[in-house]
Order: sequence, then C-alpha cells, then structure tokens
Amino acid sequence: MFEKSGKGKISVRDLGALLRCLGWNPSEHDLEVARHEFDVSTRGNVTFAEVERYVARRGGIYLGTGEEEDILAAFKVLDIDGKGKISINDFRRFMTTMGDKMSPDEVEELIKIAKKDGVGFIEYKGEYA
Repeated sequence: MFEKSGKGKISVRDLGALLRCLGWNPSEHDLEVARHEFDVSTRGNVTFAEVERYVARRGGIYLGTGEEEDILAAFKVLDIDGKGKISINDFRRFMTTMGDKMSPDEVEELIKIAKKDGVGFIEYKGEYA
C-alpha cells in the first residue's frame, strides 16, 4: 500500500497515513517532528527500519485502546440528525479544519475505505456500534 518501489522505503508524504494504520493519530506538528528526526529534508524517503525504530521508541503500535468508542463518540457529535451517518462533505470539512487537522489527501484515503451509502454519506452505526 505504501511501499511501491520494492526498496523498503516510503515517501515521507505517506508517513502520516502509515502511522494512522498503526493506530496512531499524529498531528501535523507530530509529523513535522518525525520528519526532522528522520532527516528527510534531502532524501524525501524513510525506510521501514527507521519507522520501526521510531514507533518502538514511542511506545509501539496502539491497538485495543478504546479507539472504537472514541470514533463512535466523534461520529455521534458530527451526526446532527442522529441517523447513523454523516455527509462526506461535512466529514471532509471537519477533518481538515478541526482538532488535529488532516491533509486533504489523508482525508480522501479515509473516505475511500469508509462504509458509504452511495448518496454522499458515510455510515458509522453498523460499522462501529
């Protein structure tokens, strides 16, 4: 998904998405700190070994920490009508303007994998409830 060259490296642009797949929720500031630590200013790539060491130094992969409950609660706040779904456009706007803002590309990746109803909404009740 992230490594396309077969050389064990990913583009620094994919670092946020990779960390999110590992259960992290890095802010843009967190990613900037990571980029600095990886010293990617000239190479633009990060090896999986570097990412592995970085993740290990910061506590490892986060799984089973009540994330599903947090996600459900967040969706309920955004679900103004209480119908178990939110508008894709609202989701896009919320994710790029509120809290730990995500880049538009990161949001589009989430939308791609979300359960959609086919008419512009992301359904969450059946997925997380």
